[in-house]
Amino acid sequence: MENTKSIISGVVGALVLTGLHQTIKKVYEDAPRVDLLGMQAIAKIMKEKTPEDDKLYGLSLAGDLIFNSFNYSLVGLSKSPVQMGAIIGFGTGLATAYLPGPLGLNDDLSSRNSSMKALSIGYYFLGG
Repeated sequence: MENTKSIISGVVGALVLTGLHQTIKKVYEDAPRVDLLGMQAIAKIMKEKTPEDDKLYGLSLAGDLIFNSFNYSLVGLSKSPVQMGAIIGFGTGLATAYLPGPLGLNDDLSSRNSSMKALSIGYYFLGG
């Protein structure tokens, strides 16, 4: 039963996060574009066999949902889920804001300015 609750909490966190990303990017120019980061990462891994943009976008979205569901499902395994959610969300947000450049991805998509960095961290914190 605990595992089921953990999985459900992970999926809910991932859906909240993805919904937030998808909504805010349509109305705010400086919104982080984690979807495009995902597309870049997939293209980098696949190299010559990179699918077309519409398929790449779908893979990126699916990857985000799967990774974030797993990531946030760890919250349900803690004796202090709110505290664990905050820690996981904040850590993932920091990684989103500060790791793309060192990983060879376009860091302008998640950390072009202070506002974008704050949103990147805030999205994941809220999901947690």
